[in-house]
Amino acid sequence: MIVIYPDCNALWNNISLANDVGMKLRAELAATDSELCISPVVLSELERRANGELEESSTKLLATIRSATKGSATKTAPIFAAHGSLVEELRAGIVTQLDELAVIPEMVEADWPDVSARQMGERELSRRRPFMDTEQGTIGHRDAIIWEGVLARVEDFEEEDHLVFVSKDNGFRAKNGALHSDLLEDLRGRVDPDQFTIVPSIFDAITVFELRRDAISLREATIRNALSSFSLQLIGQSWDFEGVAAPAGLEEVTVVDVEYLGDESIGEGDPAECEFDLNVTLEGAMRRDEWSQDDPNISSWSGLINDHYVSVSTSQSVHVTAEVDYDPSTQETDVIVDRMFS
Repeated sequence: MIVIYPDCNALWNNISLANDVGMKLRAELAATDSELCISPVVLSELERRANGELEESSTKLLATIRSATKGSATKTAPIFAAHGSLVEELRAGIVTQLDELAVIPEMVEADWPDVSARQMGERELSRRRPFMDTEQGTIGHRDAIIWEGVLARVEDFEEEDHLVFVSKDNGFRAKNGALHSDLLEDLRGRVDPDQFTIVPSIFDAITVFELRRDAISLREATIRNALSSFSLQLIGQSWDFEGVAAPAGLEEVTVVDVEYLGDESIGEGDPAECEFDLNVTLEGAMRRDEWSQDDPNISSWSGLINDHYVSVSTSQSVHVTAEVDYDPSTQETDVIVDRMFS
């Protein structure tokens, strides 16, 4: 059996697994002896975060409406009524997405892990991953519960079973992207580490299925993983790539999320000439006199920055051509981007 165990960030942009990548995963789950195992922490966090972001955006929009109408009750009343209806519709949509996830035949909600407060406290105090120190204090409490659920799931594994943990979270990873040594040590007491794989995205989980049924070669899987890992490295960078222009008027543009949509081609040569697609989410600032809620290039608005600027975000479909050096003896790769364009 293959068990897919996603973290919250793996599902955030695709809660119901209804986009192209999600439907590919559904097909792989249906065609094999497999399970989509989701922690109750992940399900609760998806709901909390979605409703929290909706509430935050709603509050900011109401403040802007009041500012634009100078508080006139005559002007604001019909707008507020329409706003309230829209918020309720969006809130119902969150419930619908979670319901659609729950009815996937292979989906199983994991039990809450049987771990004591003492065990959690000792782990946090010793700073064993996924706990991490930051300037704001220790983080990783929800991640620690998710990880305990992973450990509980592999306890009764047979020799042929394999768990694929899907997470971008640095708390689970070493600097090279592999599973952190603290967590590898946890696994060794319960299961052969070769029966565990950590990947950053749902697409990478699909690659595991394809590799296990010999649909792709080890070379192709390794290069594909390298391209996916490259895409994650864009998060947090300023967006200044030629060929992919941000919407006119958008300033201080930063990449806040990247979804790897798959490879169109992986060449046979060395280096391998590759083409692949990304969905890139950008955030930036725009002057209020340049921003329009009807602009098709702006996917969402997140509120006022000051009297002159609003914060907005946009999603861009990006096609990338690159060369990948691949060493079959070590499975090491090096991605060199040629072009990125819309």
